[in-house]
Amino acid sequence: MILQPMFTQGFFSNDLKIDNNKILQILNSLEYRNTELTRANGANCEISAQRNILLINELKDLQTQINETINFYIKNILEYTVDFKIYASWATKTPALGYSHRHSHPNSWLSGVYYPENSDTSLRFHTPYKSPWLIQYPKNYNPCNSDCFDIEIKKNRLIIFNSFLEHEIILNKENKNRYSIAFNIIPNGEIGQGDSQIKFQ
Repeated sequence: MILQPMFTQGFFSNDLKIDNNKILQILNSLEYRNTELTRANGANCEISAQRNILLINELKDLQTQINETINFYIKNILEYTVDFKIYASWATKTPALGYSHRHSHPNSWLSGVYYPENSDTSLRFHTPYKSPWLIQYPKNYNPCNSDCFDIEIKKNRLIIFNSFLEHEIILNKENKNRYSIAFNIIPNGEIGQGDSQIKFQ
């Protein structure tokens, strides 16, 4: 008997080698806002007013390591030769008992998130292939019967995933703010073939 996975929508992670003390100081000093979508869903998770924080000079080393990881993922895992561009990057602040609403990132190809600290909470992804049938709850969950998947948050962990995947920040049960740095990626240059070819500037 053979079980062959099809159309895998996984995530790619890499633990960066970087000192987070300066990063946490910067994240703590930023101005944060609650978005309209967050308020509408009753969640309590703020994002930075600045939407290009990876361009901050003190975060240059972090940006370099993120770019190297993205490049490896695109060239060696997806096996595309296309270039890429991080067109938006922001910080998130999740206070004690805070969480985010379930969401995806429209107008983006790939997305990523970096964690400067360990956390007892997790990042939860939801399947894009949900069945309308509920036969019963399985005895044990596995990739063939699960509707969601939780990723443990660890210090220095960088996670890259397809932007259309819905995800959410699970309830922060710690008595402190939980910070992360998120970003969106689009292709750069010429992509596609034939009448579907397009050039990004």
